Amino acid sequence: MREDNTSALGCLALLDRGGRWGVRCHETAMRDERRQAPRTSVRVPVRLKGERMIRWAETLTRDLSLRGFRCTMYGAFWPVGTQVTFEMPLFPAKDPVSGMAKIIHTGEIPYSDQYYVGLRFSDLSTDALRQLRLYLKQRGLEPPP
Repeated sequence: MREDNTSALGCLALLDRGGRWGVRCHETAMRDERRQAPRTSVRVPVRLKGERMIRWAETLTRDLSLRGFRCTMYGAFWPVGTQVTFEMPLFPAKDPVSGMAKIIHTGEIPYSDQYYVGLRFSDLSTDALRQLRLYLKQRGLEPPP
């Protein structure tokens, strides 16, 4: 703890009126504020493949936006900063949306061997972006132009 009661991570130690200590982390607030596109909770199959990986990892999204998605992973851990290729079938009669995404955060799911992975799209074609906009619009989430 530093003299101003904040840690190196930007956490502030607080004493409430009942005499209980608590911690408020600025990092959490900053993460929430960085979100630049509204998310919609949706389960869509997604395939992910890291560089030099032979097999695809298959899972479901937890939420989706114009900027990226969050999913649950099992087993092998991919660190923040990892670039992955992804495929996501949004419409049955069309090719899956595909491109590159970067892992921007991870988090353990308590009492399991699973973890959440947050990914930001890093390379998305014009057609893939158009499909994504249409998909979100059909679910009542009107993304900005």
